Amino acid sequence: MSAVTVDRGAALKEWAAVVHALERGAQILILRKGGVREDGFSADTDAFYLYPTGFHQTPDKLRPEHRHLMDEALAERPPDGRASIRAAARVIETFAIDTQDKLRALAPEYVYTVEEILKRYEFRPGEPLTAMAVRVYRLPRAVDIAVKTKYGGCVSWIRLDDPIPTDDATPALSDADFQRRLSRVRALLQST
Repeated sequence: MSAVTVDRGAALKEWAAVVHALERGAQILILRKGGVREDGFSADTDAFYLYPTGFHQTPDKLRPEHRHLMDEALAERPPDGRASIRAAARVIETFAIDTQDKLRALAPEYVYTVEEILKRYEFRPGEPLTAMAVRVYRLPRAVDIAVKTKYGGCVSWIRLDDPIPTDDATPALSDADFQRRLSRVRALLQST
């Protein structure tokens, strides 16, 4: 049985390459400041689906060793007008990142380039960037859904019309591996 239950179809929009990284355990952090149409970022829920997008996603915004994730995401992309939901996530801990030094220290824990993350940090100066440590659960099979107009725009959160079962979802990382990664994130933040 899955350890994640998504309430009311909550989904977080994220670059498809980053969703792949989260599904593979290559990253446990989601780094956000909120979309252009939002007043900052807040975690609306503690469990949600990962909704892959290509909006603003380009290979040069990923570190070279992670650019293959974009190729994989493009290869697995469903036909136009469809989105493929393959995972759900549960927020374990949230950190307010209020300095560039903290973001630089966390660089081994995300697939973006440092420059891309610093650009996000500079958006809305004076507001911290939110780092959510999430436990990701892979669905047994991808669920393709219709992309609706209401899912568009530069927003972080959307609500899917139909719930997607997570009963048989499996963790992307073992309990021990996840705890090691989370401990490393905490240590990196405490060192700055």
